[in-house]
Amino acid sequence: MSEEWLEAISDWLEGNDFVRSGGPYEEFDDVLLKFKRTDCEVHVSRDRGKWFISLTPPGGTPPMGPYVWRHYLDSVDPDRFRNPESLQEELDFVYSRLGEVAAAIGRDKEIGIKLRAINHIIVSRRLGLDPVTMRRKKYPEGE
Repeated sequence: MSEEWLEAISDWLEGNDFVRSGGPYEEFDDVLLKFKRTDCEVHVSRDRGKWFISLTPPGGTPPMGPYVWRHYLDSVDPDRFRNPESLQEELDFVYSRLGEVAAAIGRDKEIGIKLRAINHIIVSRRLGLDPVTMRRKKYPEGE
């Protein structure tokens, strides 16, 4: 862990009762760190040189980035998709809204289903696909 931010988030999570679960797991220059607490998990990963943070209910599934959680927590229509955020925005989300994520996990027994549905719509929109048929949308001429 050479990045200062990585040490800072690790220290902060551990100071908030998270326990590092193994790791870092490194393969093909990718890294995965898992931090677990009884009410949620935070995963920090590097894939192809880019860092990501995901939050998940206990058990590690489904891991979703802060942009998906923002849709859920703020009741934003997933058709108004957001691109994945910068690493700094993801860190800010964890620092400022982790308590809301844990509370939502505790009160919504169908949160995994809802998060997957939001993510499905966001990803299909980003790729220009119809979320039902998963085929490219045909836009009227001129759009």
